[in-house]
Amino acid sequence: MLYKSYVDRIAAIFDGNDDRHESHKLARPILAEMAASQAVLHEIIKKNLLEGNYWTTKKTTVIDLEIAENHEFSIRAHCFMPLPDRAAMISHQSIHHHGNLLLTTAAVFGEKYSSILFKKTIKEQPDHSFSIPIEKVYDFRKGDVEFIDAYQPHIVFIPENLFITYALWSTDRKYNLHKAKNNFLVRQFKKPLKFLINQAGLSKKLGVNNVEGFDFYPDNGKIYQLRERHEIAFPRPKENYIQNLFWVIRQTGFSDIQFLESLRDSVPQEDFAIMNVWIQKLKNGETFSDEFVPEHIGIKNVNIPFARIMECYKQGQPA
Repeated sequence: MLYKSYVDRIAAIFDGNDDRHESHKLARPILAEMAASQAVLHEIIKKNLLEGNYWTTKKTTVIDLEIAENHEFSIRAHCFMPLPDRAAMISHQSIHHHGNLLLTTAAVFGEKYSSILFKKTIKEQPDHSFSIPIEKVYDFRKGDVEFIDAYQPHIVFIPENLFITYALWSTDRKYNLHKAKNNFLVRQFKKPLKFLINQAGLSKKLGVNNVEGFDFYPDNGKIYQLRERHEIAFPRPKENYIQNLFWVIRQTGFSDIQFLESLRDSVPQEDFAIMNVWIQKLKNGETFSDEFVPEHIGIKNVNIPFARIMECYKQGQPA
């Protein structure tokens, strides 16, 4: 498949280079080329649908499609869904960084989303607020590629219409635990192993990324730290995820109805019955809408208006 040729080229870069920043730099034009191909996007949709019930593990409003994953890097497609009223400049997530992860992201489909990229100089103030200088405020448009460094805060605002990106992730350097991640037993017992590593005080040495203190929010003109990242309670209704997935499929111009109908042979019968409602709508050329789960809207300190963040900078940038 076409997408695999791009993945193989990126894998060759990571395999032959110990400098993860350099690997991301070299992979950047490949990811951009990959993002420009509609055929690649449609192959990725097929790949994930063939996995049967992959949607049962999803935990965000983002339709998330796996492209590749190994002990060196992962690549995923993120489909950012618009709000029901198509309101602009409300954040998808709080101000946050990704710990020791590097991210190169390429815009694949849609017009744009807006974003703020902050500098890495995070300083706690005597009143326990934080100063986080802004590096840039920008629109991320189709064809653009952006790099976000380890421990670099940023925030993405929900787009007015569907927007799809490819996200290339890796740690900032190679760690002792990475090759073990491909081991089946390690994958099966990932959570208890992570707990034991943390208890032993080895998380930094082994490259375990503990998501604590990674998130920030504005309040009365100042920025404060969220000790723990907000997690949406699940299980999420798979009916909702499947509806939104097929809305995304329709938006991208995917038209291989024969393939979609053939999924009855690989998807659990109960799930295919849900899918087939949307498959037949696609087949008949009917329009249908996306649908947000109400619990995913208006989350305190997560879905933040752009203006509320900028209030923290009305006196200028922090020192």
